[in-house]
Amino acid sequence: MRRLVEQVHSGFPVSIYYAFKQSEITGNAGITSTGWETFLAAVIEAGFAVTGTWPMRTERGGRMMGIGTNALASSIVLVCRQRPDDARLATRREFVAALKAELPTALAHLQAGNIAPVDLA
Repeated sequence: MRRLVEQVHSGFPVSIYYAFKQSEITGNAGITSTGWETFLAAVIEAGFAVTGTWPMRTERGGRMMGIGTNALASSIVLVCRQRPDDARLATRREFVAALKAELPTALAHLQAGNIAPVDLA
């Protein structure tokens, strides 16, 4: 990801296709999706800002290989841009407040796009 940030032209966004057969771990903090967290951390720590997302249906629901397995239900395309060097960092409190304000509308938008319920989390 760092190499990609170094090579990208600041005038153009970068689209990153992300598909991961999600494994969840239940612990003291609740359910953790390690693959998604690791991927997002790499994107952000490399110097990208996520400016858009598109969920995509990439797998057929009734396919034989996917029945009873941890198969992909959908994939995500992230639209990223280089984060400016002078970008302000939000505190955890500010982030949680913004998330609570924006999440209901964002979830409704995802549901309207027929994203699989398993992928809403």
